[in-house]
Amino acid sequence: MADVGCWTGAFLRECLQAGAASITGFDIVGPWLAEARKTVPTATLVPVAALTELAAIEIPLMDVVFLLETLEHVPRRAEVATLGALTHILKPGGRLILSTPAAGIAALADPAWLLVGHRHYCRRTVEHLAREAGFEALTVCYSGDIWESADVALLYLYKHILRRPYRSPTVLHGAEERVSRHRRLDSNTIWLQASMPQGSFRTPRA
Repeated sequence: MADVGCWTGAFLRECLQAGAASITGFDIVGPWLAEARKTVPTATLVPVAALTELAAIEIPLMDVVFLLETLEHVPRRAEVATLGALTHILKPGGRLILSTPAAGIAALADPAWLLVGHRHYCRRTVEHLAREAGFEALTVCYSGDIWESADVALLYLYKHILRRPYRSPTVLHGAEERVSRHRRLDSNTIWLQASMPQGSFRTPRA
């Protein structure tokens, strides 16, 4: 499996703890990858200048690729090219699991949306981008609530302004992580599961 946009490796560590046999992390060149090497020393970490470069990287094809809270950070109008690059590291029939901020009232609690136009996506747009990139969308669902929105706002404060590590306070933890096929008023994350068509042909990798 692969985590594209792995940042400091937190999700890679969770996958290892859950029993993943092998994991590969991809991200833009930066100091966060040095931190990821400390977090998950057994993972394969691949630095790239842009995520679209994944189309040219020679690696074994993956069964599952995660793109979590990353699509909104790629350059505007580069979403299809970025998703298209992922089709080159997935086996036919392999799965893409994508999460990104959901359009709706929860965007009002995102300081990055208010200040710099941080992108939030609706279901129709996410499905359209996946199809344009060559995927078959399977399921879409939503998660998050007002507490998670507050937690994210504090994360941005600590990360970009205070430049200090952040740990979520217990009071902001929701009673449970609710996932729904329907968007609630305060849903802040949209999830897409998509598949590489079985008949897809990609150049075999090492």
